[in-house]
Amino acid sequence: MEEIVICVVALIVVAVAVYLIARVVETRGPLARRVAVPSDPIELLRQRYARGEIGREEYLEAWLDLTSGPPQRSADVPPPPTP
Repeated sequence: MEEIVICVVALIVVAVAVYLIARVVETRGPLARRVAVPSDPIELLRQRYARGEIGREEYLEAWLDLTSGPPQRSADVPPPPTP
């Protein structure tokens, strides 16, 4: 009977050790790198546009909603649509 208890305790210890090792590897591995989400809504909008999650029209509409005017021309901001 003692042998069964010792085996069960040993299995529990091994299971806990495997779980803890897996957690450590998970938090340090390349998949665990978390991308920082910007708190600035304009920067988030730019990133979504750059990733292709939203189209040009949706980008410009959201930009106008978030600001008082059209986006300023720069290398990372597309020009406003032509009439």
